[in-house]
Amino acid sequence: MEAAACPMDVHPIDVNEYDNVDERVNNRVNLVKRTCNCLVWQSDEFPCSHAVAAIWKQKLEPADFAYIYFKNRVYRETYNGVVYPLGDKSSWNVFEDFLNVDVPVSNNRRSAGRPRMERIPSIEEVRTQLRCF
Repeated sequence: MEAAACPMDVHPIDVNEYDNVDERVNNRVNLVKRTCNCLVWQSDEFPCSHAVAAIWKQKLEPADFAYIYFKNRVYRETYNGVVYPLGDKSSWNVFEDFLNVDVPVSNNRRSAGRPRMERIPSIEEVRTQLRCF
């Protein structure tokens, strides 16, 4: 991420907002709201490269801006409890409603062969000849 965050021009708007110019695209980063115009920070809940550049501009650590469940302490607490094995299948308590459920088979089968890369033109489209014969 360091390589992606370095070539950006970071312009502070105020203490918590920054305007980052990355390949002629402006991205606004708000460090308090943990938002960026690219929406990666909001969707991944981990600072994007624009946010990292703004965080480094304030000489702060990007790991401090990651959401709490990315922290080692929270990860360890998640798996800290004891997980008991289920035991023999005959000893399971299963509701009768679940025993008779029919799960439909998925119809999402891919066709054989390599996927087509060109789109199929509609009937109204005029086809242009690429070579002269």
